[in-house]
Amino acid sequence: MSKQTDLINIPDAITVSGSNVGIGTTSPSSYYANHLVVDTGSSAQSGITIVSDTGNQGMFAFADGTSGDERYRGAIDYNHSNDSMAFLAAGGERIRIDSDGLKFHGDTAAANALSDYEEGTWTIVLQNVSSGVLNSGTSVHNVYTKIGRTVHLDGYLSFNNASADADAIAIGGLPFPVKTNTYSTGSQINQNGSSFGMSVFSVSGQTYLNMYRSDSDSSTGFNQINYNEVGRMAMHFSVTYITDS
Repeated sequence: MSKQTDLINIPDAITVSGSNVGIGTTSPSSYYANHLVVDTGSSAQSGITIVSDTGNQGMFAFADGTSGDERYRGAIDYNHSNDSMAFLAAGGERIRIDSDGLKFHGDTAAANALSDYEEGTWTIVLQNVSSGVLNSGTSVHNVYTKIGRTVHLDGYLSFNNASADADAIAIGGLPFPVKTNTYSTGSQINQNGSSFGMSVFSVSGQTYLNMYRSDSDSSTGFNQINYNEVGRMAMHFSVTYITDS
């Protein structure tokens, strides 16, 4: 070739156009990042493979120099020795993904990994704390957000002809059980019926929430709510708790 702009075309393989190289395409210069363009066509399984020996690393590196971390100011690095993929920025690891989940800033501890994020709905089961007997009620707009092991619930519950009963009442059917030896409280707003202050309380190892009312006559300052007290009413509530999964 006498000029950089000369065209080399190996049919169905590689095209070199000036300083641009195309694999599977004859027009690499048509693309935005065009120094190396790989067109994988319409095959269901196709792409680029980086092969590394077991125990070694394969990397895409973004450099702005030839010394120190200038050689990898940004990078995507897969380490076969521990099956982790790291994302580097400003010369350091910022995110790591491995079998534990998502980790940040070079942290390798399994306990600190973010292993789950999800949003969904759940169905309230209104129950007698002592007997577990279900009672009638209508629940709508009950949603949860789970980030790692932290679960946040928002719910609405309407009691319909709750049976006369002095036993404590609980909100069951939590989407995830409460972690053993952990407890948490949440807010509760009563729309009608009883006028006392109310709160919800998650129970260690269980899938229900106890409901309490403020009580200045009680030695503890609060008591569990029973069916006799709720009658016909509707309420909104929210609570955040820890789960094992």
